[in-house]
Amino acid sequence: SLLKRRAQTHLIETRLKNIRYIAELTKFGNKHGAPPALALGCLKLLLEEFKDQNIDVAAALLEGCGRFLLCQPHTAPRTEKLLAVFMRLRRAKNLDSYKATLVDNAYYACKPPTG
Repeated sequence: SLLKRRAQTHLIETRLKNIRYIAELTKFGNKHGAPPALALGCLKLLLEEFKDQNIDVAAALLEGCGRFLLCQPHTAPRTEKLLAVFMRLRRAKNLDSYKATLVDNAYYACKPPTG
């Protein structure tokens, strides 16, 4: 059981490192980095299985490059739709306070509250 828990901890840490790397590459653009479609595709897949580790990974992706994707004219509409799904899933699922706060923080990192 302890080995299984360690393996799962290692898995989530690896997934978080990878998604943060993708987020950073996305901000570099197409010449030296990853195309924005990669980040948006990852987010879509994570939202399709919105539970457990995928919530953490989706939040990390949005915190890393969500605001950038919203500011780009060619990715803003798709990012808006995915953010709406993200918040709809947050309300529909019975998330614990940690996960709910994680989702809220990721959302507000993309769209800071005004006023």
